[in-house]
Amino acid sequence: MLFGVEGLQVTDAQALPDGTLEVWAVTDYPAAAACPDCGTVSARRHDTVLARPRDVARAGDPVAVWWVKCRWKCDAPGCRRKTFTERLPQMPPRCRLTRRLREQAGAEVTERGITPAEAARHAGISWPVAHDAFAAAADPVLDQVPAPVAHLGIDEHRRGRPRWRIDGSSKLTGMGFWSGYRVCSLGGCGA
Repeated sequence: MLFGVEGLQVTDAQALPDGTLEVWAVTDYPAAAACPDCGTVSARRHDTVLARPRDVARAGDPVAVWWVKCRWKCDAPGCRRKTFTERLPQMPPRCRLTRRLREQAGAEVTERGITPAEAARHAGISWPVAHDAFAAAADPVLDQVPAPVAHLGIDEHRRGRPRWRIDGSSKLTGMGFWSGYRVCSLGGCGA
């Protein structure tokens, strides 16, 4: 089965009666057994842990992931960490969501223009998580230098409400409060 999470190998998958796709997976990533503190690859398994990270939906149907991962012992003499669980690039330690689910929520806000709360409802996550994903997606765009402005519109250089009055020649004209230019609505403006 094509699951698409780097480092996970699917062992079983079945569709439940409610439409949920249940996926059982084990770790298939060589660096997952490396201690996060010292980098030593462990060969001693301490325990087996069952994790349930949330993932993107499949054609609108929810996906229930059951990840059977190992807790390893670190045998390095100078390392203070005694045990650790496997970790993947898509799923850091203590993470309950896959990275692609977070990225999908951020992309919905940036590309579709919906609110983080609406993206959170679509993904089945909390709105602060969707907002953080949006901020992570928007930061690279905001770091770019904007293009120089070629032409200023009326909103960029004038504030306030125009003061409309009728000229002596029966033309409706407006004089901006903070500027000295004239706006002529009916007929030409003869200055």
